[in-house]
Amino acid sequence: MQTNKVDYLLKLISFSSILILCLPSISTAQQSTHSIIDSLLLDAQKDNPPKVKFEKELKYINQIQRLSSDSALILIDKLIDTYEDKNFAYAVGRAKSMKAWYLFFVSKYEESLKIGHEALELQLKNKDDSLGIGLSLNRIGLANLEFGRYKDAEKYMSEALEYFTMCRDTAHIDMVINNLGVLASEQNQLEEAIGYYKKSLALRIILKDYYWIAYSYYNISESYLNINTLDSAEKYLFKAYETFSTKTKAKKVPGMVLLGMADYYRLKGNFPKAIEYTIACIEDADTRGHTEMLIEGNRLLADAYYQNNQYKEAYLTEVKYKDLMVTFDSLNNEAQVAEIEERYQNAEKEVKIAHLEASNLEAKNAAQKSKLFTLYTIVAALFFIFTISLIYYRKRQKQKIHKSQINAKIAEIKLIALRSQMNPHFIFNCINTAQNFVLDAKKEDAYEYLAKFARLLRMVLENSSKSYIPIEDEISQIRLYVELESIRFSNAFNYEIIVDPALEDGVVEIPAMFIQAFVENAIIHGLVNLDTRQGKLVIELKLKDNCLYCKIEDNGVGRKAAKEIKKQKEKHYQSVAIPNIRERLEIMQEFSEIKIDMEIIDLEESDAPQGTLIKLRMPVK
Repeated sequence: MQTNKVDYLLKLISFSSILILCLPSISTAQQSTHSIIDSLLLDAQKDNPPKVKFEKELKYINQIQRLSSDSALILIDKLIDTYEDKNFAYAVGRAKSMKAWYLFFVSKYEESLKIGHEALELQLKNKDDSLGIGLSLNRIGLANLEFGRYKDAEKYMSEALEYFTMCRDTAHIDMVINNLGVLASEQNQLEEAIGYYKKSLALRIILKDYYWIAYSYYNISESYLNINTLDSAEKYLFKAYETFSTKTKAKKVPGMVLLGMADYYRLKGNFPKAIEYTIACIEDADTRGHTEMLIEGNRLLADAYYQNNQYKEAYLTEVKYKDLMVTFDSLNNEAQVAEIEERYQNAEKEVKIAHLEASNLEAKNAAQKSKLFTLYTIVAALFFIFTISLIYYRKRQKQKIHKSQINAKIAEIKLIALRSQMNPHFIFNCINTAQNFVLDAKKEDAYEYLAKFARLLRMVLENSSKSYIPIEDEISQIRLYVELESIRFSNAFNYEIIVDPALEDGVVEIPAMFIQAFVENAIIHGLVNLDTRQGKLVIELKLKDNCLYCKIEDNGVGRKAAKEIKKQKEKHYQSVAIPNIRERLEIMQEFSEIKIDMEIIDLEESDAPQGTLIKLRMPVK
């Protein structure tokens, strides 16, 4: 079977290289799971229409996720890249939405929220996937729920329910009703939660889906347990356990229900049984990479060991629990989530309003054209007068439409600028660096690094909506970014920022968020690839003739070598800074008086590359 699987993978061109990396995790699964995966893979590689093929590929990845969340995340990224290259917006939106769910499963709630918004924005823009929009709304609601943002969670879940009802999708209506029960439970509205769970259970019984019927039993039992109604809790808990173990296809009890059994026995004072079920839960969560279940399992196990007078085991488990919590907290910053949620909501509203105004004006203009045509036919005698009036009126209408389109593009530029600065790879790597400081017991270094990182994020978020910002803000932002990158790459390069005194004497403003993109390019593609000499970065800012002259010079590997290196790294990381900057330049030069000149020079010595020099000239205020 292993040989056949490799053959199938090689035939599936768009997935082949990535899937082979995932084989070690797949090969440890049960024989029945292998059979399902084999059949799904064969089905996915068939020559089908694009939409059908994509849905079969997504179904295959979902099966992989049951075995390994890490493997599923690798595959879903490859799928997104494949369909972005094909400009298939439906597939990209669905795949990003599913990635948000996989991230949620491994407790990366902040990243899940961000990817979920990206998926939702794409789906709302294309308006051809009501079911996908409902799924994205539900997943964003769940991410907000994990951060205690109950109003936002209820808003997104209620909107998801409207979409599923419109689609008449009973299975997903049931899913949202169940999630609303979880939301009520988190707010300690337990009677209301039980009501939601029983409504969900009734739908699941109609669908005869025993897997989710068993989960409904478990959810009801947990709510009864929280209000100390132990008889009802015991009844539904054991029904859940029995249904999972006898009526589902896998005949396997999931970790969540095992944890519920452990909690039940702990409350009953049967601590050996509680320990037994908790260990089984942790083993299941560890196999599937379910971070939240690992955390809760270790917390409960530590308490059960303590109550059972196994103090050494209790201490060791408590230490493991706290280590997991540190990792969890480092990946999920509530303050940043609040800012990201607010920023995305505002940006999405601006884009919607701007596009709506443009559409309304175009519709109004079309209606006026029809009326005027009829009027010309009827009133031939006034042809000359009405012709002059029409020309004048049409010119004004075009100006209004043109202005509305500019506003729409400006709103889109704000989103582009925000995303180009909020590079997820940069954020993840910064958090990783801080974690390493913590693991190496360098608490002061970690605190200082996180403080700088937080300041940089706040400046990016504050400046993303402005056309011009003070030069000192841009310099501070660049300095923070370079310092963070220098620390992250273990001082692999030196840097110098030279500022003309004339820039410090007065209030000078420049177009926002341009220079950092070129600095990022110099570091990532030029300096960090050096292996024969110490890297050096020089940033020089001068004021001349009411213009800012900026030079960004590095002694890196040069653009030709950087392109070759980038091809090797492209599957893991693609810099979007320079393409976004070029797009912003084109739009600004087309619709405003702002003109920015850019020149890129390859530095050479004896025909050998010695780095890159970028020259910028931009107006100031």
